[in-house]
Amino acid sequence: MTLAWEGGVASLDERGAVLLRAEGSDDGVRLCLTPDTALRPVLVDADVIEHAGAEPGYEVSQRVTAGEHCQLRWVIERDQPGAVELEVTLPAGHRGWVWPSGADALVAVFPEAGWGPVLAIQVQQGSLTWSGESQDGRRLRLVLVADGAARQVATLRVHRLPRLSAAIRLLPAWYQPLAIADGDEWEVDIADLGLDAPDQVEVGYPDAERAVRLRAPAGRHRIGIHSRRGVTEVVLEVCPRSEAIVRRIAQEVLASGPLSSAGAVVVQQALVHGDLESDRFIEDALDRFDWTARGEPLAIAFGCHRAVQESERAMVEEAVQQVLALPDRRRQAQVRRIVAFAGAALDADVEPLRAVMRPVSDSVLADQLHFGRRTEAGTAELAGAINRLGAGLPGRATGLSAAEAAELVCLLDGCPEHWPEAPLAAITAQEARFKLFAGYAAGEITDPTALAWLLIGG
Repeated sequence: MTLAWEGGVASLDERGAVLLRAEGSDDGVRLCLTPDTALRPVLVDADVIEHAGAEPGYEVSQRVTAGEHCQLRWVIERDQPGAVELEVTLPAGHRGWVWPSGADALVAVFPEAGWGPVLAIQVQQGSLTWSGESQDGRRLRLVLVADGAARQVATLRVHRLPRLSAAIRLLPAWYQPLAIADGDEWEVDIADLGLDAPDQVEVGYPDAERAVRLRAPAGRHRIGIHSRRGVTEVVLEVCPRSEAIVRRIAQEVLASGPLSSAGAVVVQQALVHGDLESDRFIEDALDRFDWTARGEPLAIAFGCHRAVQESERAMVEEAVQQVLALPDRRRQAQVRRIVAFAGAALDADVEPLRAVMRPVSDSVLADQLHFGRRTEAGTAELAGAINRLGAGLPGRATGLSAAEAAELVCLLDGCPEHWPEAPLAAITAQEARFKLFAGYAAGEITDPTALAWLLIGG
């Protein structure tokens, strides 16, 4: 059973699972209800397919229509409590971005490399909130119907977009970027809407203005915005001053025992920038850290900074050898800029240094960014990296750790200013950086790895 719409094709099986395929893509995104419901087809027409079914405690009808958009509608009637979830399965070679905000929720699926096509799934009626994901981020679970009314209706609209950044037009009209710096205000035109905010968030209503101004301490703050469509839950992410986070994480890693590569970088940078006062305990901890035995990019970065501090040319040459011994080219490219900086600072004119500074592969994104050379493969990977960090949209990546996000920030920071992607790369990197620091301030991120990448990248 297949329906064609202007942006692609929707295929349904006998049990009502929907496979959405955007025009220009060979792979489909699978949607189905969970717990598994034994739906059966009750209507199959040229532009509409309906299924219905029942399980103990509830009945469900599903209607999929095709036209300018593809639209999915569920009516669920239940006589006992319990949530119904929507399971979204991403195809291989694709990534996801989710804004599980309730009444204005958005799910987007895009290829790992290149701008698109992007399949965007938008709430029209009802709500989508976060439930969980598989470890690789390929299978997502979103609450479609929570405990509540006996009869609930949920409607989703599917769009095909050329790139993820185009999804900005699907956001509510009042939307303003939610990642801000400590001390700034979030000003948004929601004076006519209801607002729920925690006590630590200051809410102001300037006279004769439609705007609402919110000020909050560093961290993450959940805010509910009530409209006729329902409740949209946003997360205001307030980025603290970096030195406070660096000092706190440095103190924590020093107290936790022998330093990891990331911990050594954080402590070292805290000393260099005056966020920590040097003492014998700290210097001994850094002296005991054997960066040459780690074989890790962050350890090599530590060694390069140490070489500059101690004016040790031999340490730069050792760092070059360490880079060349890294098992993959992307890892080599990640720290070559730091090796070059150390070599230039110490005038270390050695052949291995020149060798490691040469491009190693035209298909490695980091090579393109650090050497300013454009190739088709490199620019496709750059587009994929921008999409992976949300391209300026609110929400979260699927299957992406804080450390991986920080590495992508470092790559986008290296985008040459004259490249056409540079403005969006800069906006995307800055928002991701703010979100990571806000996560540290909220205590939701504690591992020093992401912070270490942000410090060496900045």
